[in-house]
Amino acid sequence: MEINVNKYYPERFVKAEHLTGPTYATVENAFEDELTNADGKTEEKLIVRFHEPVCDHGPQELVLNKGRLQALIEAMGSTESTDWIGKTIQIYPETIRAFGKFVDTVVIKPKLPTEADLTDDVPF
Repeated sequence: MEINVNKYYPERFVKAEHLTGPTYATVENAFEDELTNADGKTEEKLIVRFHEPVCDHGPQELVLNKGRLQALIEAMGSTESTDWIGKTIQIYPETIRAFGKFVDTVVIKPKLPTEADLTDDVPF
């Protein structure tokens, strides 16, 4: 019998490996939280929480690094996080070059989807 351990210890944040392709997500909230980085140092980060789970693993939160934050601001047309609530964005997995190597990451499309995008049944 196969057991999905993520059921017992779910990951908090959406990662590229969780996404199978472009996904639409509605912003429920944006907030700051202290997170521990790879060096063991605590940093304050901006996080968005989505209204719906964006993958089978259950994470509904995405850390906004500089690139994601810039894309989100461009898509939303506002630097005020309260303006983002209730708006739908598109996120997708992509391989980028960062820190001298190729890494998989979650990217925010810097444009809000149209109503037609949200009702289109054609897969990407």
